[in-house]
Amino acid sequence: MASLNGLYSPEDKPSENFEPLPTGEYKAVILASESKKTKAGDGEYLQLEHQIIEGASAGRKLFARLNLQNRNPKAVEIARADLAQIRQATGQLNPQDSVQFHNIPVLIRVEYKEADASKGRDKPQNEIRGWKAIGGATAQAAATQAPYMPPVAQAAPSVPSSAPWMQKV
Repeated sequence: MASLNGLYSPEDKPSENFEPLPTGEYKAVILASESKKTKAGDGEYLQLEHQIIEGASAGRKLFARLNLQNRNPKAVEIARADLAQIRQATGQLNPQDSVQFHNIPVLIRVEYKEADASKGRDKPQNEIRGWKAIGGATAQAAATQAPYMPPVAQAAPSVPSSAPWMQKV
């Protein structure tokens, strides 16, 4: 345990910023992926959760949705092209499962989009618009990269069994 007495003010404001990121390239990994049904229920998309791993935005998460099954053929065409970029960037040229993309550092192209009610955006947001291997590596070189390992958090200190809340009543 550590005393926090006198180390903060109740008026302190959190510093975390959830404003969209500026347009640019960011080093990131895909942390998670999941196949989901579309709202209409007539298709499926692959949702990819990305985390930025370097720079001032490290730790920020962004999501991409690939409409791999959709009644709109243009949406499917775009999703397949995006998937091809992800396959090249990660070096996973013939994946059997999206988990094969996880924890491989890649560069993502992030675009800042202004709010536009006519397009269903009530506030500014980010869109991932491209993926590529780091340093222009070939797909084979990307495949041999060591997976990203997040920094190890320090373990919480152990609580002695003599602590008052550990005593049996």
